[in-house]
Amino acid sequence: MSECVFQRYRHHVLAIVRELLPDVAEETLARVELTPTRDPAHGDMATNAALLLAKAPAANRRILQPIL
Repeated sequence: MSECVFQRYRHHVLAIVRELLPDVAEETLARVELTPTRDPAHGDMATNAALLLAKAPAANRRILQPIL
């Protein structure tokens, strides 16, 4: 997959995060990555968004729990 595809989907991930958690710091969002999986059996893409958001001070776990 091209880098362009990963960037496009990263923008979708960021848009969803901003909608669900509008108070999340831009510094946290800047660290969100979308990359190819290490093992193709795990799908095409992986993101670290859940890990970063769980640590974010603005993270409301009641909102995140059903999504994660």
